[in-house]
Amino acid sequence: AVLFVGGPGTAKTSTILQHLAQQDRSSTICKKLSFSSATTPLIFQRAVEGSVEKRQGRTLGPPGGKSMVVFVDDISMPEYNEWGDQITLEILRQLVESKGLYNLDKPGEWNAIVDLRFVGAMLRPGGGKADIPNRAKRHFHVVNVALPSVASMQQIFGSMVEAHFR
Repeated sequence: AVLFVGGPGTAKTSTILQHLAQQDRSSTICKKLSFSSATTPLIFQRAVEGSVEKRQGRTLGPPGGKSMVVFVDDISMPEYNEWGDQITLEILRQLVESKGLYNLDKPGEWNAIVDLRFVGAMLRPGGGKADIPNRAKRHFHVVNVALPSVASMQQIFGSMVEAHFR
């Protein structure tokens, strides 16, 4: 799993989406989820379960025997509870760490979920912005995304303005 961390405007999301668009569609499908302060564990779990199918017994996986990349944008956004936990990230951590989730319809039943890979993106912590708990972060390779140089930004946005006003 990979976690891209950077300031606003560093093109984390667009870079990830461009890379995911280049994946071989015959073997890989992509699922994009955007977290917000209203994202609950139930919403996340239902979104994942809705993207997989039964493979064998209590083992689930992406349709057609493919693998699936789950891209979670704004991974640090779910609300903290009174104990300082982000319970939505605990469900994500359980899925990454244990490769499965408990069945919401049949309490106590475990469903293994195979062939998933994870990519996340979040703002750099600080300035009132939240970090994610180390329990979840330890499962990700963290990549810092720096702001482009002033010259690069002038070239990018300058060419857009020039094309628009030509």
